[in-house]
Amino acid sequence: MIKTAPRISKTTAEFIPGQFRTLNAGCEHILNSWPGLFRLTLNELKERFSQGELGIMLDVMNGSMIGSDNYGRHLTMNCTDGVALYRLDKKWNIEKDPFFEKLGNLTTFQAACLEIWANAFWYSQTAKNSEGTIEDYIKSLL
Repeated sequence: MIKTAPRISKTTAEFIPGQFRTLNAGCEHILNSWPGLFRLTLNELKERFSQGELGIMLDVMNGSMIGSDNYGRHLTMNCTDGVALYRLDKKWNIEKDPFFEKLGNLTTFQAACLEIWANAFWYSQTAKNSEGTIEDYIKSLL
């Protein structure tokens, strides 16, 4: 195991011991569970969105500052603004009403995972070291 020392909010520090044996045990459990939960959730979302719809998500999440306390709340708002203000539905050749219906059917956790997936394209170390295009990245969810 690799030792790490993430900082957490007071609210999180108070919540975790109510769910786990100790704060440290809870932090370890949550962090070690995350990769599997993330992959399973993205797998649930495979083939749900078209290439253009996923492209809009990547477009609107470029430059988004998302804090850990508000994941799952930005995707729909950003996509709504992207279509209304920048006509991204035309750029990505999608029908906006079915797209927004799909977004509305997401759970908060699914939306949060899509936000992280989209942010990863722009900001993760893996993505920065990749030569892939948006189209290549999108293929993981088609």
